[in-house]
Amino acid sequence: MKRNKILRDELKNNIPHNDCCILTALKISFRLYGNLHLKNKKYVLEFRKKNLSLLRRIIKLFNTIFSKTIPREINYNEKEYWVLIDISQQILKKLDIISENEGFLPEIKLKNFCCKKSFIKEIILYKGYLFDFEDSYQLEVRIGGYLKKLLQKNFDEFNIKHYDYDNRIFVKGYKNLKKLFFILGLKESLKKMIEFYSYRENKNKSVVLTNYNIANLTRQVNSFEKYKKIIEKIDKEIGIDNLSDKLREIAYVRLHNPDSSYKELGEKLEDSLSKGGVQSRLRKLKEIYEDL
Repeated sequence: MKRNKILRDELKNNIPHNDCCILTALKISFRLYGNLHLKNKKYVLEFRKKNLSLLRRIIKLFNTIFSKTIPREINYNEKEYWVLIDISQQILKKLDIISENEGFLPEIKLKNFCCKKSFIKEIILYKGYLFDFEDSYQLEVRIGGYLKKLLQKNFDEFNIKHYDYDNRIFVKGYKNLKKLFFILGLKESLKKMIEFYSYRENKNKSVVLTNYNIANLTRQVNSFEKYKKIIEKIDKEIGIDNLSDKLREIAYVRLHNPDSSYKELGEKLEDSLSKGGVQSRLRKLKEIYEDL
């Protein structure tokens, strides 16, 4: 089977907006490809990669969250590239490399919705394998240890059906992948998959119908991204759990059902609502966001 480059390229070019998500990305990078050295009584982080573009991305993430003036050294040989970065003990703590209570390399804890998404994207970037859509709608993630368990936990939380085989996790099926791409905000991968699916399933239908489906999907993605940003901001500033029962419920339902319409969201509530009722509650969340 051929490997699909669309997803990998989109993830590689993605730089998180929030500091907490950048830190999450760096924590994953270090645990997969990093080492810690003590040189001349100073801590030195080392990242090693065969792919120079991925190493550059790690450096860019580091520059975004920490000072660009921190001393660093880039080297290479015939097999791989590596970068050495002088860091302080404070940076070690921020990256959860050293914990006063849990020692060296404690397990990563993901509190925010955005950080959970960042974690999934980083794991897929480094350990994921998406098959070409001509062959299969299938994503394979080759990961073991507690990172595998944490990935499974987040898939369960987002209601992403997955299969466990040895040190591999599979996400299979068009609808399942569509939901995953929705949640992660991977618009380009989602668009390409929809285009191919529409073409293959509707060969005898007009191109206008395919374009309509893509345009409608784009509107749904943009709507989800809009309210995801609003809810994440509220969660960061005051906490979703501090909202009223009705607003807390609609916030969680919106986050965990990215590809659902307003009508479908209303049906998922404990006391079902009409499309207008769902929109009314979402507007109240927007008003809270604007006040913040």
